[in-house]
Amino acid sequence: MDEFTDITPGKWQVMSGKEYYEIFGISGPVPRYCIVSFEDGNTEPWTVAEIVGGLDPGQEDANARLIAAAPLMFEALQDLIEVAKMEDWQYATTGRQMLLKNAQAALSAAGGNND
Repeated sequence: MDEFTDITPGKWQVMSGKEYYEIFGISGPVPRYCIVSFEDGNTEPWTVAEIVGGLDPGQEDANARLIAAAPLMFEALQDLIEVAKMEDWQYATTGRQMLLKNAQAALSAAGGNND
């Protein structure tokens, strides 16, 4: 199965905007959260996304955690599809076929290989 290589590598994690801006000495409006990756053990994070505010703080927190989990979920969906195809789920008449189709649709929406 092809790797999804265009994403920012490394484990993504949520960092407070204040903490992120202090690392880089940035001033100005601070985002509530930054989603970052410490690729290859770097001490300074790569910015993946920022949550800038405007929503309920609980929603912003949940959105930040969901974005940070995206690479793990992507990999899990790739694994599910690989196993499902080895076990011929595409021919099943149970909920397995639905799971396979939903996983393929999610990967397709993310731009990944879902063949």
